[in-house]
Amino acid sequence: VVLDGATAPLASLTVQGTLVAAEAADVAITAGWVLVEGTLRVGTAERPHGRAARITLTGAPGSADVAGTGTRGLVVRGGS
Repeated sequence: VVLDGATAPLASLTVQGTLVAAEAADVAITAGWVLVEGTLRVGTAERPHGRAARITLTGAPGSADVAGTGTRGLVVRGGS
């Protein structure tokens, strides 16, 4: 899947396949937490992402625990 803009505010985002930032777009993810079990790619060493890329975590204390790591975070579990 190609992300080519900003997401609406999400409670959570789990990436089980591949999520790639479009090369020519500013991209943003707003979510309580992001769990990557697949691939989240924003550029590569050979082709860095030349635009803005932002991840805003909005999880609040007391909200759902993310894979045993807390209430908000960018968690990579078996992914890259």
